[in-house]
Amino acid sequence: MASQSHQQPPFLLVPLMSQSHLIPFTELAKLLAANGTIITIVLTPLNAARFNMVIDQAKSLNLKIHFHVLPFPCAEAGLPEGCENMDTMDTLPSPQYQPLFFAASNMLKEPLDQWLSKLETLPNCIISDLCFPWTSCVASKFKIPRVVFHEISCFSLLCSHNIGNSKVHESVTSMSEPFVVPDLPDTIELTNEQLPDAMKQDSKSKALKLAIEQFKAAELSTEGVLVNTLEELEMMYVKQYEKVVRKVWCIGPLSLHDKLILEESMRDDNTNNDESECLNFLASNKPCSVIYVCFGSLSRILASQLKKLALGLEASNHPFIWVIRKK
Repeated sequence: MASQSHQQPPFLLVPLMSQSHLIPFTELAKLLAANGTIITIVLTPLNAARFNMVIDQAKSLNLKIHFHVLPFPCAEAGLPEGCENMDTMDTLPSPQYQPLFFAASNMLKEPLDQWLSKLETLPNCIISDLCFPWTSCVASKFKIPRVVFHEISCFSLLCSHNIGNSKVHESVTSMSEPFVVPDLPDTIELTNEQLPDAMKQDSKSKALKLAIEQFKAAELSTEGVLVNTLEELEMMYVKQYEKVVRKVWCIGPLSLHDKLILEESMRDDNTNNDESECLNFLASNKPCSVIYVCFGSLSRILASQLKKLALGLEASNHPFIWVIRKK
């Protein structure tokens, strides 16, 4: 680990308050801190409490990682109190809560601005989530270089960009009619049914569509993007996406850098046992024969739907691993 005398100037990390964003951001923080950088992560009270183990682990490894906690304006945005993370809002219908959650997230700009104005030493760099376009204004005001961190692959980023730019998905006549994603190294066919809700041709969420347009505009104003991917895994897609943004730095997979420490506060206590069991199961089956099923931490699937999915998987006569949320 780098000694304190060789510490680099401080970095400020601003993640979206969602598990699929927060976990990679904390992994990124530890990677940077291991190289001597002082890291401050902007969090809200409930998320800071949930990720407090990161601070304890950082101290044990002499990593300089700190949290700066900002109140999350739930009431002001029209959210129930305590809805500080996207995975805590299962009771709210998706079209309703997403715009409200992003509205509350945008309200973090002013308190962050005020905090930065009081600092004697400004961060050397702001690493922002794509979902926080307002960090572009903050970085510009304080003359701080800003980069965007993507938790997903360059393949996904390039597909999304090319579909949005070409509007090719609007040329088909039904949600199930396939179209070819243009300007990719490979021939990739998709349907509107497979697109994120905000991109679908029949999307009723104008607010979400507008938010995504703002995300993309702010990304293009950055110094470049960090991507949680391996360049050798998707070299052509990295090169293609670098034509969209100024610079692409492939820094992943971050989970491999984080193997020294397992965050019990973010992952199940039985992760080690689960991992061993899964690896043994995979080793006992033929290569490329196991189906992997996971709908993420934000999907809302009814019990009746889960039962039908289970019956379908069983009827496929293929071995499978299915990841399901506990709650």
